[in-house]
Amino acid sequence: MRQTQVLANPPREEDTTGYVGLSAFLFWTIVPLLVALILLTWSRVEARRLQYEVSVMSQQQQDWAARAKRAEAQWQATSSRERLRRGALLLDLRRPEQHQRWNEVP
Repeated sequence: MRQTQVLANPPREEDTTGYVGLSAFLFWTIVPLLVALILLTWSRVEARRLQYEVSVMSQQQQDWAARAKRAEAQWQATSSRERLRRGALLLDLRRPEQHQRWNEVP
């Protein structure tokens, strides 16, 4: 009877389908998660880089606007002084009285 039982349950060869199933499961879950993590990290880095570039451009624009304002004010003051000087020469005034603002010492 013992032989019958041994023949009824022949010894199995090692089954590797369990390991293949586990590795396939890990591959199809971990690899997409890693890819998603890499993409999210890259998108955050790109977003911060673009935000930095926009802030730099905005700062440059503000700097140029301030420079233009200063240049315009300086040009207005220079042209105003030049007009006063020319007017004084036309009226034959040797020492024209300067505007009070120009006589002030800072």
